[in-house]
Amino acid sequence: MLLNFYSMFCGSVQILKQYMNRLEDVNGKYNLVSEGISKGYPLSPLMCAIILESLDTEMGEGFAYTRYMDDWVILTRTRGAVRSIVKKMHKIMKKLKFNLAKDKTYIGKISNRFDFLGYRFGREGIESCLPTKTIRGFINKTTMLYELKYA
Repeated sequence: MLLNFYSMFCGSVQILKQYMNRLEDVNGKYNLVSEGISKGYPLSPLMCAIILESLDTEMGEGFAYTRYMDDWVILTRTRGAVRSIVKKMHKIMKKLKFNLAKDKTYIGKISNRFDFLGYRFGREGIESCLPTKTIRGFINKTTMLYELKYA
């Protein structure tokens, strides 16, 4: 029985090592990636849930917090609460050895609107199903293709 458990454990460790050390195709070049959670793999949601579970438990109370995979929203009533939560968030992420994506981070008033999971939120709730970034990207790509064809 103990030998069976040991062999299962070793097999699981091998699968995790293969999962963490993988090749990713970036514009026709293969790069060896040995850290981070890979997108599109069947194990990714499970790995994300396991790793970020401590984030959920350590966040505390006194504000609205929701997370889907590695995207989250925290809503508070005061600036002081925001500062406290940001400090706590950085501490937890450092402990997990994760980096916050500053280009995807928004700290501000809801009335200024923000994007989350493909929706644009504002004071009244969901305002749009397409974030501004997505619309701009579509316009830029369409303009580029038009210029390539008719230049």
